[in-house]
Amino acid sequence: MGRLFVFGTAEDGSIDGMVRDGLDFEQARRNGVRIVTPSDWSKIGFLDFGFAESDIDVVPHGVDPGVFRPADPAGRERLRSMLGFGPDEVVLLSLGSMSKNKGVDLLLRAYAVLKRRYPQLRLALKDSADLYGWQGQGILRGLMAGPHAGDFTEAALRGIAFISRNLNVRQMQALYVAADCYVSPYRAEGFNMPPLEAAACGVPIIVTRGGSTDSYFDPRLGYAVESRVVAEGRRRTLEPDFDALLHSIETAITRPGAVGGAAGSALVHERFSWQAICDRLLSVMFDAR
Repeated sequence: MGRLFVFGTAEDGSIDGMVRDGLDFEQARRNGVRIVTPSDWSKIGFLDFGFAESDIDVVPHGVDPGVFRPADPAGRERLRSMLGFGPDEVVLLSLGSMSKNKGVDLLLRAYAVLKRRYPQLRLALKDSADLYGWQGQGILRGLMAGPHAGDFTEAALRGIAFISRNLNVRQMQALYVAADCYVSPYRAEGFNMPPLEAAACGVPIIVTRGGSTDSYFDPRLGYAVESRVVAEGRRRTLEPDFDALLHSIETAITRPGAVGGAAGSALVHERFSWQAICDRLLSVMFDAR
């Protein structure tokens, strides 16, 4: 008898909205449906819904080492110059839909606080306005209308670069290698691909501890920010500790080269190349026969 494999993610620890109208759970169990999901965090949502441990396989996403790799120093400086980043500036990068779960509000606040101590600090936000309509400028406007408005000095505002146009994978790689640190203080993610791609490019990463990135994070890649779980019914998100986020970014600023680099890139290429991931997926599928 054949087996049906279904890929899904539980970004906020719940799959209720995903399957409410589309899945006859008991029939799925009788038919031997197996779930493939990319992180242990995501797996919890399927367990909570009622799937058994034996019904679920965790297979992470991967990267293309031929694309996501470090640049040589001269090439990196050319890319930074093209993007308007000075040779002595420290560039933080984050990209995504700019929805609340991405934690961009926390990153903007942390950047503004640290900009006073480190005038060379820059922040580049690549949003997905062309796809989802979420713009980084909207989050910034909200913060400037709230209690943290005083943190956003003229110097801090001048140091923020917003990028909204769609980029291909080669352009994404160029953006990663131009940065000094990739920062993702997310609240909920099914996997969170960009930090893994950045790490494959040798860029130090900062991610939330306790979430989906635990399935690939290694201390040699960067720093993990402590967080607490916020539960609402079956929905679960994380709230990163703001002071811990500040400390991690400050460490990345003051200790360049301590993590990431060629060693971090090699680690990601070895463990998370698409070849390695496809081998794992095929193993899961054939072992389940």
